[in-house]
Amino acid sequence: MIKNALKNNERQVDRVILIGGSIYPPSQVIEEYVQTNKNWIKFGDLNVGDRSNFGIVQVQDKFLILGGVDSNVVTNVVESLNLTSGVLTKLQPMTFSRQYPQAAVLNDYVYVFGGPNTSVERYDLSNNIWNEMPSLSVNRRACGVAVLNDEIYLVGGWINDSSSSLVEAFNPITKTWRTCSSMSVPRMWPGVTAFGGNLYAIGGKKLDTSPSERYTSVERYDPNSDKWTFVASLGMARYGITVFSNFYNGTLLAIGGSDGNSLMSEMIVEEYDVARDIWREIGPLNNGREKAYVFSVSLEMIKD
Repeated sequence: MIKNALKNNERQVDRVILIGGSIYPPSQVIEEYVQTNKNWIKFGDLNVGDRSNFGIVQVQDKFLILGGVDSNVVTNVVESLNLTSGVLTKLQPMTFSRQYPQAAVLNDYVYVFGGPNTSVERYDLSNNIWNEMPSLSVNRRACGVAVLNDEIYLVGGWINDSSSSLVEAFNPITKTWRTCSSMSVPRMWPGVTAFGGNLYAIGGKKLDTSPSERYTSVERYDPNSDKWTFVASLGMARYGITVFSNFYNGTLLAIGGSDGNSLMSEMIVEEYDVARDIWREIGPLNNGREKAYVFSVSLEMIKD
């Protein structure tokens, strides 16, 4: 049973929930961000057994767990998670088995990309069906994904055995892909989010060097000018960062990730003040994790 972690007399705001992450063993603890004092508390547990490397999205009032690896086998299983009870309900499986699938939600459809092939498919929750969409231009994985101006952007990743700076946008109305200006540097596993009409690509790594290079750098994309510019850098180089756009106070949270060396890096949380172009470290996670998923959850979705 996942219990309500905030007391009834606390300020009633949407809840920020962090789920999953590819720490071994896979993190089963769900954490909640308490915005009033900028720290993290346990919210509940994710009971997925040995399953790991899955994707998670929120669509309507449901959380869908997509694919992953179960007992060393890549799966196409899709389950709906009830945050209140912790119960998982099986839905129609994906057409393809996928490990680390990239996924986004737009207009109540779930779009799933790669993991690790070029296929794209769309899930209709209302009818519990999957439909194939136009494929990726190249086989890519470990990229960032975000929705901006009713398009889905795939940013960076690992393409043709090399870290990539490629940026592409998918228009679900025309069902077409277009290529955007590339980032200034190639980024595998960047943290990506949309905020204030722009995209942000945070951290990541480059595997073409030995040892692989980890980034503190952050780039911002303006879709109107189709240009990337550098903004203030992170305090710690990391890849596999989870990014939360906090529209309440105009900040971004760069959550967890890894520097490839220390567990401490997987617990780090930095807050970016968008207006002031400044990063600062805030309350760390209680459980180290990288490539996790973060959501803003309305109070109506969580009941005692």
